[in-house]
Amino acid sequence: MTTTQPLKHKTLGDAATHGLFSGLWAGAAMALVLGLGAALTGGGVTILLAQLDIATRSSAIVGVLSHISVSVVYGGLFGILVHAVSGHRRGPVWLLGGLYGLALFGVALLAQTSATLFAGLPAAVVAIAHAVYGLVLGWRIGRAE
Repeated sequence: MTTTQPLKHKTLGDAATHGLFSGLWAGAAMALVLGLGAALTGGGVTILLAQLDIATRSSAIVGVLSHISVSVVYGGLFGILVHAVSGHRRGPVWLLGGLYGLALFGVALLAQTSATLFAGLPAAVVAIAHAVYGLVLGWRIGRAE
C-alpha cells in the first residue's frame, strides 16, 4: 500500500491560495469552452456572459466578474480538499479535478432557477466546460506536488 507525498504547500493557507489562483486559470479555460459553445450553437457570447449575471441577467461585465469570483472560490476549496487528502489520495490530481468539475456541474443543475441559465447552451456543452474547469484546476494544483 503506497501513499502519495503531501503537497509542497506547508500550510493549509498556502494550499488555499494556490487553489484560488488555479481557479482563476481554470475559470478562464471554462469561459473559453462556454464561449466556443455559444458561438457554435448560434448564441452570442455577450448573451452568455449576461446570463452569468445572476441578479439581472443583463450585464456581461457583472457576469464576467461573477464567473471569476465563483471560479476562484471553488478553486480555493479544491486546493484545501487536495491538501486535506494528500496523504490518502490515490490517482492523479487532474483526474480528481475532473470529477470535482463534474460535481460542480451537478451543483449548477440543482441550483438552476431559470431555464435561461447558460443562455440555452446544451447541457453537454455546459458539462464539458465544467469538466475542463476541473481538469485544468487539478492539473495546476497537481503541478505543485
